[in-house]
Amino acid sequence: MSQIALAGEEAIGLERVGAIGRVLLDASRGPAGVADWRRWAVLYEQWVADPDVYGGLIRQVAPGLGGSLRDVAAWAGRHARQDADALIELADFYRLVWTIDRFSKPTVALLDGHVSWSDFCLVRHGTHKVVGERFRLSFEVPGLWFADAGATWWLARLPGRLGERLVKTGATIDGADAMQLGLATHRVESAAFEAIERAYRDADPIDQVLDGLPGLVGGGTLEPVRATAGEAAGLIGEQLATEARMAHPERALGLFREALGLTLQQTLERDFAIALALAGREHRPFTSLEPGEHDSHRAQAVVELALKPPPGVPEALG
Repeated sequence: MSQIALAGEEAIGLERVGAIGRVLLDASRGPAGVADWRRWAVLYEQWVADPDVYGGLIRQVAPGLGGSLRDVAAWAGRHARQDADALIELADFYRLVWTIDRFSKPTVALLDGHVSWSDFCLVRHGTHKVVGERFRLSFEVPGLWFADAGATWWLARLPGRLGERLVKTGATIDGADAMQLGLATHRVESAAFEAIERAYRDADPIDQVLDGLPGLVGGGTLEPVRATAGEAAGLIGEQLATEARMAHPERALGLFREALGLTLQQTLERDFAIALALAGREHRPFTSLEPGEHDSHRAQAVVELALKPPPGVPEALG
């Protein structure tokens, strides 16, 4: 049975500091796993219900966020199978993404290193995404998997259908690109991160703090990966199939198109239905999935994920 290895030390630091609930992502602690994801989800539900908590902070404190969090897509692609234990772990990651999205207080992410698209799902739904000069976001997808964890929900909503193109090319973008695409809200020198956190701990209005900082200028790599919709439609499948070439790239494109008509919750449930459809047969890639094959698993996915509605929110500190 497939198991996600846990580090001897907690891979994700979670603590209440002043007026905020702080999440520290430190690659030096080793890869995170299901126990970390569950603790994070439980504490977020507690913090959102606590009137003395102003908001949440997610901070990357060492280069390599992808080394701190378990990259679910890469893990699934390497193992190329979904047994019962693996599906339980995958479901916990999905529930964490949903819990973070439902966190109705300000959430500030401070990022200044490499981030994979699947890791970015954990900060994408926060209110403030602050990137430093070394921020890089990679869209590489393992050959035997697909852009899951609800990623197509926000990728499909990027301007000019660039989400499809980015996944097709496996491109890496910088902070200037992230700002242009609306994936980041602020781009500042990472030396300012300490001051941002101190002010946030004191419950200073976070918008005033961030808007008062000088923004970085320059950078940007988007132009080389721009494409017409037709080019993206014809090419997206190439990056998704390294060991098993995709015979029908339109199936991957279909996930993007469908996500435009779905909520995030529905997208997570659909992605888990696909994982269920691929379960039970070793080394079966996403590229082997027949059109509509996962539809019979949608009801099971809804039940097994059990995505809860957001908790009631008392009057926030402020």
